[in-house]
Parts: sequence; structure tokens; C-alpha cells
Amino acid sequence: MQTESQNEQKYDYYADDVIYDVVFFFLTAVGAFGWMMIMLLIISFVTLSYLQFHIKGMIKASILFAVLAVIWYVIKMVRKYHGKSVCFRIGSRRK
Repeated sequence: MQTESQNEQKYDYYADDVIYDVVFFFLTAVGAFGWMMIMLLIISFVTLSYLQFHIKGMIKASILFAVLAVIWYVIKMVRKYHGKSVCFRIGSRRK
């Protein structure tokens, strides 16, 4: 007869870990876009039109920076979860 602890499989990650990573995925994208946009606006203001940035160019540069940040984040997550076991059962808890 097996006890409950013998039947329970050990998982490397649980559903809450994955949920946190998905939430931070979106926060990373929004944060990267916002940070780059603010930096370009500050640079444009400080240089007082020596460097002329148009708003369309700022938006494109910010989107590019956000895409690069998201690619970095996805690579980080793939390395983290590759070959690991993840428990998605509702109600499962860590011990």
C-alpha cells in the first residue's frame, strides 16, 4: 500500500510560477516601450532641436526596443522551463 506522499510527483514549477511569468511578460513589454519613449522625449527636449526626433520615429524606436525586450524575455523563459515538470492542477500547493 502506497502512502499519499509516495503517490505525489515532485514538480519543478507550479501554475502560479507560470502565471507570474505571463503577467511579467506583458509588464516587460509595456515597461520597455514606455521607458524608451520617455528617454527619447527627454533627449529630444534636452537637445533643444539639435537632434530632431519626430513622434513617428520615437514610436517606431520604442516598439523596436519593446520587441527586443520581449524576445529576450521569451528566451529567458524557454531556458527556465525547458525540460522541467510543471504542475497545472487546480488546487495543488507547494509543501
